[in-house]
Amino acid sequence: MECDICGKREASFVVQIEGAKMGACRSCAYHGKIVLSLEEDAPRKEFASAKRGVPKGLRLEQDLIEGYGKAVRRAREDRGEKIEELAKKINEKASYLDKIENESTRPPIETAKKLERELGIKILEKVEDGSLNVNVGKYKKKELSLLDMLEMQNKKGK
Repeated sequence: MECDICGKREASFVVQIEGAKMGACRSCAYHGKIVLSLEEDAPRKEFASAKRGVPKGLRLEQDLIEGYGKAVRRAREDRGEKIEELAKKINEKASYLDKIENESTRPPIETAKKLERELGIKILEKVEDGSLNVNVGKYKKKELSLLDMLEMQNKKGK
């Protein structure tokens, strides 16, 4: 699969840029958030030594667990707390927390940490090798098409 950004090199990553997921080579991966590494056995040090490898700030070290929104809602309701009360405690808007609970938006790591501290739950997990722990099932092939990624997104939403 070729890079969807420059069109020249072979794509090594699936990156998310402004909500769109696309294949990107190592040189272009820094333009977005790395969602999935297509290189199965690439050592981590290889990225650091590459001229324009993946910048340290874009390597994922933690990501949200599956069902993070349900976990937040369950913990809040178990405490008998209204969404407005929780929002005030962590300095966020209630409408934003509602979107997090419905999993229509993914909170940044900082917001997820605030939720963990306030609710006493774990919604972040450590990610190995700088790529997401995505269960791709039948998509374990080396190349993902845009259709494959769309199907994965639709299944995750159901």
